[in-house]
Amino acid sequence: RTEILQAMSWIAANSSVKFVERTNQANYVTIYDTNAGASESNHVGMESYSKEIYISASHAVGTIAHEILHSLGFFHEQNRPDRDQYINVYLDRIPYNDKNTRYQYQINPLAKGVGIFDFNSIMMYSSNGIMEKKNGQEWQRQRDSLSLGDIKGLAHLYGPPSSICNSGIYTVTSGTSVTLQYATNIANVTSLGNNQYRITRIGNANGTVTLKSLLNGNAY
Repeated sequence: RTEILQAMSWIAANSSVKFVERTNQANYVTIYDTNAGASESNHVGMESYSKEIYISASHAVGTIAHEILHSLGFFHEQNRPDRDQYINVYLDRIPYNDKNTRYQYQINPLAKGVGIFDFNSIMMYSSNGIMEKKNGQEWQRQRDSLSLGDIKGLAHLYGPPSSICNSGIYTVTSGTSVTLQYATNIANVTSLGNNQYRITRIGNANGTVTLKSLLNGNAY
């Protein structure tokens, strides 16, 4: 449970995704301990009713985060439609009846690349007998943290994390706009140009204000 919560915290800290323990929600995720070496998410993205993730208590936090990202709509990096510009994938080396392995390596038309191909993505496999870089070089997968590309992907799908803010001037990433949440009669936001915004308290009003940064379509 500790590793699962830590994996969730990696994702929540870098996006607007929030994880809540199920009470009576119609759609939810169930995580099973398989006591085995393999891990998997039964499908990519949301499913009606129960979405299932299978992990082992021995798995590292990064492996668990990998499976949770599948449930949030992330495909493997090697599934991107533009992957052939960066790697060679030899599907003919996979037995034709091994559909599960073929699915893990074939291009998926539903997979959308955000930014450049990311060998450091937590969703990327190691090089092996099935795939290699165009120049023949090998690489090792990493499961130590979300990559910058993973974080951009989360922002693209769900928006970046919100920040609780005080009166003051805040700088946002180029190509973004901001809105204030829960700010009625509490604070105003003013654009100062150069990606800076001023948050001003209204009179002596008290309350919690969230500065919501919204990535537009040109952010990447």
